[in-house]
Amino acid sequence: MSAVTTSDAPLTSDDFLAWEGQQEERHEFIAGEVHAMTGASFAHKSIVLNLFRILDAALDPEDCVVLDETVQFRFAGELFYPDIMVTCEEYQPGREWFESPVLLAEVLSQSTQRRDRSLKLSRYQRVPSLRTFLLVAQDRPWVQVMRRVGDSWSATVHESLDEVIEVAHPACRIAVRDIYRRVPLMLG
Repeated sequence: MSAVTTSDAPLTSDDFLAWEGQQEERHEFIAGEVHAMTGASFAHKSIVLNLFRILDAALDPEDCVVLDETVQFRFAGELFYPDIMVTCEEYQPGREWFESPVLLAEVLSQSTQRRDRSLKLSRYQRVPSLRTFLLVAQDRPWVQVMRRVGDSWSATVHESLDEVIEVAHPACRIAVRDIYRRVPLMLG
């Protein structure tokens, strides 16, 4: 993902939404900059699909919904396309973004990992509704789980396919092996 410019004047998030609605590609709006979304690898797409299936099976469809990278998350004037978002807020017709996720996940790649680990992480941790944030490597078993504990965050790393991740909201257990189902990995 690389920064692109749309004009010389600074954009507001509403300007960005109007501009992006006319684009063929997707973009994120972070720290006042527009970032083009790049294509995803087979591993990336497989991990997103696996996480979607796992979380969707754990959700009560009357309470929450799991969304993939095609749906925007809007917070504090910035707009993101997280790889996975779980939200329990009610859908508002005519508005194509959500503002109160309880879980977000980003699958790391060479082109996005710096932004995911710095800009996005620092912004996501300010979201009051967010309880869990996952960073997932796509070439080896490695999942960093950040959980909100009161006003701070704790982090654990899972590097074995045999480990199981406990998520409080939505309440579920995620086997690391299931995240990487059918994904070619570098083991060793």
